[in-house]
This record gives sequence, structure tokens and C-alpha cells, in this order.
Amino acid sequence: MLGCENFRNWDLILPTAEFTYNSSVHMSIDMSLFEVVHDFRPRNPIDFIPMTHHPRVSESAYAFAASHIYDLHKETNKKIQKINAYDKTYADLHRRHFEFNKSDYVMMRI
Repeated sequence: MLGCENFRNWDLILPTAEFTYNSSVHMSIDMSLFEVVHDFRPRNPIDFIPMTHHPRVSESAYAFAASHIYDLHKETNKKIQKINAYDKTYADLHRRHFEFNKSDYVMMRI
């Protein structure tokens, strides 16, 4: 729980909150948003170590990664559509259908 002292410096803990949200597993897609974007699970902050910079990029590895990410996004989209269809079916169970004629008075709530 946040103490009163953290209300003044909330902007300093915002990156940690964002990382926590993006690395948590979402029920509808069964993976984290970080995994959807980067195709691997994020390391914990304690695991971060400085990495050396390698300017060389393998063309075949880049092509493989790009196609793999495309497939991952396609699969994620299918999962989201499936859960949305399920949610719609469940919501439609409680929905009533009404038909009105031109002369009917109705109350609209917007």
C-alpha cells in the first residue's frame, strides 16, 4: 500500500507500475502484453544486468523474428475475438428485443 509520502512523487513510481501492468498475464489472451509485443516473458528487475552493445544484426534472425511476431499477434487476435464472442453470447442471454411502431411513445436514455 502506498504511504502518504508517495502521493507527492507518484511520477517516480509510474514506470514500475506500468512495467507491472504490462508484465501481468491477462485472462483473455493468456499472456502478458509484454509477451505480445516482445515475444518473451520479461525478466524481473533483479535480473537486469548491463548488456554489451552488438551493432551487427542477422538478416535471417530478423526475418524469423518478424514472422514469428506476426504469427503471435495473429494468434493473440484470435484469442481476443474468441473471448469477445463468448462475452457477447453471455451478455445477449440477458438482453430483450423490443419492436416499436412509428406511433409508439418511447423513453430514451442516453
